[in-house]
Amino acid sequence: MNAVATRSPRPQSKDITEIAKMVLIAAVTLVLMAFATSGSSAALSETPAATNTAAKQHLLYTADH
Repeated sequence: MNAVATRSPRPQSKDITEIAKMVLIAAVTLVLMAFATSGSSAALSETPAATNTAAKQHLLYTADH
């Protein structure tokens, strides 16, 4: 007789739900990281020019007023 096996070998629905949540969070995280790294080179090349233009416009606006 095996006194140790008191639990059913099949996972409970609560366990499956928790595992599904963790897998979903991991998948979403990987997708977001992929989008962040794929667009980072284009965003970095465009950001300084846009920031510089916005800074110049702000300085011109504050100088006029």
